[in-house]
Amino acid sequence: MTIARVDKRIKGKEFVASLDECRSADDVLGLLGRTFNGDSDKMRERASHVSDSPQIVKLNATMSTFNAKQGKDTRHQDCMNMAAYRYAELTGAGMKEFKIAVNKYATKLDMKREKDVETKEVVRHYEPEQRTF
Repeated sequence: MTIARVDKRIKGKEFVASLDECRSADDVLGLLGRTFNGDSDKMRERASHVSDSPQIVKLNATMSTFNAKQGKDTRHQDCMNMAAYRYAELTGAGMKEFKIAVNKYATKLDMKREKDVETKEVVRHYEPEQRTF
């Protein structure tokens, strides 16, 4: 799957194509993580704006998909709505379960980021000093 971003703009057509390729809930969450560049706070914020009503999410996702395929600008909220609808299609879960899954995924991203920073600190601590003679 491709990452559907150029600078700070999202390529909607590529995001829709990548979302169609998703075959599991983990695929959908991974695509969101790549689209949001691992920004867990932004993921949580955008997920909180997804409606709890599946009919409204379907309407928003359908409109966002149509606009993306027409080449119009795609926002992060559009991506979140499309992903919520796809997640519900794949799992049969409701929107509250989707929001919980996004929050768990964002927490995993935070923990991974913290672990990477700690690993870099340990490696830097044990690397021998470079001396010039």
